[in-house]
Amino acid sequence: MKLANLILIFLCGSATAKKNYNNYKVAKFDRNSFEQLQDNYDIWSSNLKTVNVLVSPEEFESLEMKFGDLQIVVDNVQSLLDFESEAIKETSMKQNSFFETYHTYEEIQTFITETNSNYDHVTIESIGKTYEGRDITLVKICDDGECGNDPALYIECNIHAREWVTAASCLYLINELTAKREENADYLDGLDWYIIPLLNADGYAYSWEEDRLWRKTRTPSPDSNCSGVDGNRNWDDHFRFDGGASDDPCSIVYRGPSPFSEPCTKAASDFVWAHKDEIVYFQDLHAYSQYVMYPFGYTLDPCEDCGKMQDLANRGVVAMYKEDGRSYTTGPWAQMLYYGSGVSTDWAYNVAGIKYSYCIESRPSEPEANTMDSGFILPPDKIVPNAKEIWAFHKVVAMEMKSGARPLKGASFVTLTALLTLYAGRK
Repeated sequence: MKLANLILIFLCGSATAKKNYNNYKVAKFDRNSFEQLQDNYDIWSSNLKTVNVLVSPEEFESLEMKFGDLQIVVDNVQSLLDFESEAIKETSMKQNSFFETYHTYEEIQTFITETNSNYDHVTIESIGKTYEGRDITLVKICDDGECGNDPALYIECNIHAREWVTAASCLYLINELTAKREENADYLDGLDWYIIPLLNADGYAYSWEEDRLWRKTRTPSPDSNCSGVDGNRNWDDHFRFDGGASDDPCSIVYRGPSPFSEPCTKAASDFVWAHKDEIVYFQDLHAYSQYVMYPFGYTLDPCEDCGKMQDLANRGVVAMYKEDGRSYTTGPWAQMLYYGSGVSTDWAYNVAGIKYSYCIESRPSEPEANTMDSGFILPPDKIVPNAKEIWAFHKVVAMEMKSGARPLKGASFVTLTALLTLYAGRK
């Protein structure tokens, strides 16, 4: 079935009742004060000073009693969801707008299948099935049609279901490496690309059908009415380390009953492990905050290869800035965001031995006042600008993986203003 027909079926089909977020708010808290709370809250973003948190009307009243007047970042989350839904309908009906809107699991699978049919340097592989039986599809893009002979870049998207722009960015990267093969020959020659657009396919489908802001997988918990595991706390590195994940099945950062309990993380880790001698770069793509992060998530201690990862990240974010003037901050995960244990980038670095291991948190930097650029609800007209930034970063990565690293010893996280000054004389 053609992609256009699938889009029409989705738009014209009967609507499914979704979770309503009317009068839910996103509030900003002082980080130190918020960390004293023991309850499970949905943290949207975090930096060294503040935390943005999704709160229900009932939670809002309780938190106001505790903290006094709260700083409101988003006054009514449902209004953002309604705007996004209408924008998707409008852009989906336009001609030649595939990369300018969001797509269902079925539409994405159709795009992948058609890409595989249209280009001889592309192969696709189902590396496993989700709990609900969906394919976890890996796209292999190898210039000579033979994968496994060159260094490989591995990119996984949408381990967190609600981060739709990550899957959209992965599809854009696939298109750059296929439809624009001649234009981007330098980034294909001597490299293999392994890309998973939808790692958490069950959660992604659920976020379309039932709850737009769903984050986890859909695996039931035998000891709770709450479903799902945070796929990026389910990797077998410091899995039960204190802090950075939860043993509560109702928490959005529930680590699961055991490492790789989730079919999607098991499939991805099995593939990476089987190809660890080929894979020189690991990327776990997320949204949002405009960060480029590397290990470690579980500790503030620096990793042995932090210097060279910082240097590559610095050059990558300069390229991102040149696309649309967006500043990304670079540095170790735990220093920039919050503690995270059992995360994929730490496993890739510590266990699989991949020395360039990153997590990009893409647009926006945080919900922006008086706009619809509000965290996970990034408007469709921002998809392509965001994807161009991700592609710009990976063009730098591709050339680096071909030429070798230039370590910058003693590097720590830095802002883009400092980077632009640093690299101005290196052109």
